[in-house]
Amino acid sequence: MAQGTGVIVAQTQVDEKSNEITAFAPVLKGLDLQGALVTADAMHTQVEHARHLVEDRHADYLFQVKANQPNLLAALRSIPETDWSQEHTTTTRGHGRLDHRHVQVAALPESVTFPHAAQAIRVYRERADLTDSLISDETSYYITSVTPERADPDRLGTHIRGHWGIENKIHWVRDWAYDEDRHQLRAPGTLAQTLATLRNLAISILRLQGATNITATLRWIARDPTRAVTLIGC
Repeated sequence: MAQGTGVIVAQTQVDEKSNEITAFAPVLKGLDLQGALVTADAMHTQVEHARHLVEDRHADYLFQVKANQPNLLAALRSIPETDWSQEHTTTTRGHGRLDHRHVQVAALPESVTFPHAAQAIRVYRERADLTDSLISDETSYYITSVTPERADPDRLGTHIRGHWGIENKIHWVRDWAYDEDRHQLRAPGTLAQTLATLRNLAISILRLQGATNITATLRWIARDPTRAVTLIGC
């Protein structure tokens, strides 16, 4: 997903006997990534993925670090408190709560040999109710090839938050607006993938037309089906 627009730019089917890791490079193959920043969740925090993006695709990466990379996670957690930068703090309100995010960056310890890694990122997030009483908190770590001169904590925090837009701009829309989770389709071959492609295409068209609430836009189209034809330029 392109963060700025919410448009799905590529998809691929994951082999039943494999996982998303092997699909990483293939799904990006047809995209021009030169100069782009690719964000991915912790599953894709892989040495080969980092090398591929920087050396083969001339792009940058920003990956979350979790327990699947225990040594790397331990190294980031061991960074002295005094080495972390001043916090950049943002607060957003939604779904009946307040989210406070505190973003810091630091130079990487010498023990970190992850390819092309330039700096570590720490995000402390607090969830509070509307009276600002704490509900929960968590600390997450990230690693990026982007140097401090090219992106400060504010910008990196924006990219991290934008990455999770794939959950509410695509997955949530497909699950609820298109009711995908309750779909009863059982068919061999690529029919399920084809339907997923069509849903992604529809979401992307609506996003490019400026839709911010897909459910409401689908109701608007349903009242006059010719509106769908207009949206695709026919």
